[in-house]
Amino acid sequence: MTLVAAALFLERPDHDASLIGTVPSPSDLDAYRSAHRWVQRHCDDATPKAREMVEAMRKKGDADGADVWLRIVVAIGDLGTLPS
Repeated sequence: MTLVAAALFLERPDHDASLIGTVPSPSDLDAYRSAHRWVQRHCDDATPKAREMVEAMRKKGDADGADVWLRIVVAIGDLGTLPS
């Protein structure tokens, strides 16, 4: 499962956190691809919404999911603003 697929899976409120252990650790390239798609989807709200996902994963006790979203938050910051 790619990081993009994992991120979209984790965004669903009904995801099964027990499946996350089966997801391989994503590469940096996957994190940047996911960040790029997340910014395309959420524009200026991308970082706050990604941080909400980190908190949602933490509240569910899903440390792996929170780590994935933290990597995406960092990648969003590295990417900066996308051209129109």
